[in-house]
Amino acid sequence: MKLERYEEALAAANAAIETGRVWQESLGYNVLCAVEAELGHRKEALENCSEALFHARESESSVSIDASNAANAAFSAFEFDKVEQFSIEGTLGTSTTSPSWLNLVDLYLMQGRGEAAVEAMKGLRQSQLAEPLHQRSQRTADVGAALAQILLVAGETEKGLEVIDRVLSQPDRR
Repeated sequence: MKLERYEEALAAANAAIETGRVWQESLGYNVLCAVEAELGHRKEALENCSEALFHARESESSVSIDASNAANAAFSAFEFDKVEQFSIEGTLGTSTTSPSWLNLVDLYLMQGRGEAAVEAMKGLRQSQLAEPLHQRSQRTADVGAALAQILLVAGETEKGLEVIDRVLSQPDRR
């Protein structure tokens, strides 16, 4: 996929799904999701990301990342009820839940649901602090940007700009 050889990526994904091995099936479904998203096929991306999430549920795998991916695809398809549904499910997972909390912050801010955005920010912060340090540092800028958005929307312009300046001066890998 990174080489933009999408047909080969799709073929490899389908071959992985056909192996019957849970981990390879999961990877295959997620590659289908990613390729369609990369190609800008919003509906197909949402269908494939939803299928990856369904597979995670059925195989009793951790759904956190699959739910977050499905929420991202739902955002691109403007299906905001699914964004919330998938993101909430992602926050209940057993692995990294910060991406789902980030989705909820963004969604609630877009919808003008300030109180819900603040609650999601609290959940995000708790989730981030519970992560191992190597994972926590991967999205420090995302978390800071989410906080800055909340502060700016709340009219705390000076504090919001301080936070975003700090984020810009210390970017993370994303």
